[in-house]
Amino acid sequence: MVELSWKMNPEIAGACLLAASEVPNFLAGALPSFMTIGRFAADPEDVQRLRDGEKWAFVPIVAVGLGAGLVFKSWWVILTTAATAAYYYVGYERHIRNPSSTAEPISADGNQNDSASGNVSAAVGVGVGYGSY
Repeated sequence: MVELSWKMNPEIAGACLLAASEVPNFLAGALPSFMTIGRFAADPEDVQRLRDGEKWAFVPIVAVGLGAGLVFKSWWVILTTAATAAYYYVGYERHIRNPSSTAEPISADGNQNDSASGNVSAAVGVGVGYGSY
């Protein structure tokens, strides 16, 4: 059985920073930005998809925090990762629960880009200069 400790040293501090810095990466892979959520979280289906993204991101966040904590035999790594996750989850919840007064469902007319209408070359930037979409 691995015994975890509360000892702190430069290696543990570095592991804390590295593990905690992965939290926003997992969330960004499963969820859009705060700004996007605030602008488009108007539809119950959109809100449900955001909640699903929060759940999907949770597993790798726990895996990184727990895994790094076990490798470095430190509660600090686990605690720092958990605190960072809590901070971000509070931010996501704040934006999901308080969308902009002008928020619209993501599928509303006018919110579709060229890739939704089949213009894949414009969506991936083929033959198009930067910023011209």
